[in-house]
Amino acid sequence: MWNVIVTLATVGFGEFTLKTSLGRLVGLITAFWGTFIVSYFVVTVTNMLTFAAPEEKSYILLQRLHYKEELKEYAVNVLSNAFRHKIVSMQYKDDENYKVARAYRNLRASTL
Repeated sequence: MWNVIVTLATVGFGEFTLKTSLGRLVGLITAFWGTFIVSYFVVTVTNMLTFAAPEEKSYILLQRLHYKEELKEYAVNVLSNAFRHKIVSMQYKDDENYKVARAYRNLRASTL
């Protein structure tokens, strides 16, 4: 039974073995106390890292606001580059192939 308790408590056999009943009792209490402390630590850290319901709602709201701002910036870039492309293509109608290709390259370079 002693070996089962030591193995389940993951303290291992080691180089020292407890020979007296009092020593084994102290070792048993120490093994269970150590297991309790480690599990309490894991539970505490887990509870610190998880959100409560209001915190989770706030976090989701902040994420949505962040993504909304990113989307606005992307939309502004797309619209301004499309407008630039339209102006360039209207200004250079005579040599359209070269200028449109150049404007397209500029458009792609500015959006990246």
